[in-house]
Amino acid sequence: MRKIFIHISISILLGVTIFCLFNYNALTKWLSYNLVGGVGEISVSEVERQETNIQPVERQSDRIQIPKIGVAAPVIYNSGISEQEIVDNLNTGVVFYNNSDLPNESGLAIYFGHSSNYWWRPGQYDTVFSLIPKLVTGDQIDIYYSGQKYTYQVTDQKIISQQAWSQLQHFPTKNGLALVTCWPLGTTWRRYVVWAEKTSTQP
Repeated sequence: MRKIFIHISISILLGVTIFCLFNYNALTKWLSYNLVGGVGEISVSEVERQETNIQPVERQSDRIQIPKIGVAAPVIYNSGISEQEIVDNLNTGVVFYNNSDLPNESGLAIYFGHSSNYWWRPGQYDTVFSLIPKLVTGDQIDIYYSGQKYTYQVTDQKIISQQAWSQLQHFPTKNGLALVTCWPLGTTWRRYVVWAEKTSTQP
């Protein structure tokens, strides 16, 4: 009995260790956020600096900023609608879902981003949406698209299954966005969704 317990304990410890190693970047980001009590706001100049290193996507002004959790990343439009096309483009930023509505249109704009990824896979935005569960009602999200700034305020959050895409459309207003990422960290089991309502548009 003692040997069985030891073997089980070792297996659990090994599994936890492997999980932590594979998801090191996302887990350290979470740990840092919780220990420090937040992150500093990333400026627009930081986004532009990062974009100069992105390949094959050219430097662009289309981007997303979420001050509370320090997100500043380019947004890739016209990325295709297949799962593989979306996954491939996630390596270079946040991906706009082409079957949703653009920020300058009425409806719901949907954006995908990684919450975590294996450390050996390429891409500097592997944890861009790892902290969106920290967003609460009233938090600000800024989308820069086609020379305009669209400001949104968070209204709701929910965990849904992979197949429950119809739940994305439950947003009650005509002008909103949804941020979508895999959840829990290190898995593709479910999706964490944050909804926000558009509050202003600026040139």
